[in-house]
Amino acid sequence: MTELPFNKQSFDLIWAEGCAYIMGVTNALKEWKPLLQDNGILMISDAVWLTQSPNREVKSFWTAEYPDIQTVGRRLDQIKQAGYEVLTHFTISDKSWHNYYQPLEIRLKELELSMQDSQALRDIEKEISIYRQYLGEFSYQMFILKKPVNAENRFETNVRNS
Repeated sequence: MTELPFNKQSFDLIWAEGCAYIMGVTNALKEWKPLLQDNGILMISDAVWLTQSPNREVKSFWTAEYPDIQTVGRRLDQIKQAGYEVLTHFTISDKSWHNYYQPLEIRLKELELSMQDSQALRDIEKEISIYRQYLGEFSYQMFILKKPVNAENRFETNVRNS
C-alpha cells in the first residue's frame, strides 16, 4: 500500500474503507494525495473515539488493537493539516455494527464445541463483549475529503488559457 504503482493524478476517487490504518492515517493522507486529480475525492473510514475519556477496558482493548485510534476532532485536524477539504464526515450506524456482529456471534456459537481451546474464538468473544458494552464510546467514522486545486495548478491553467 505504501508503494502503489500508479502515476500522479491517476484517480478522481480513492475509496479506502478500513485500510488507511495499515500505513497510518496521516501517512495514507500524504501518500494518496498525489494520486488524486485536482478536486479528486478521498473516502477513508477509521476507528475513532467518540468520547474524550473512554472507559479503561475499552481504551485498553483499542489501544492494543489500534494504537493510533484518535478522536474525531483529532482526525479532522490531521486531515486539514494534510491539505484536504472535508466535504462531510459521519459515524456509521449502530445497525451497521449489529449487522456485522450478529452473524459473527451465530458462527462463533457453531464453532465453540469443535474449537473449545481456540484463542481466535476467545479473541472474537472479547471483541464482541467490547462492542456490546462500549459501542458509543468508539465507532467507525467515514471521512469524505476533497483534494483542492492547488494554487500552482490554477496559475498554470490561467496562463495557458490567456
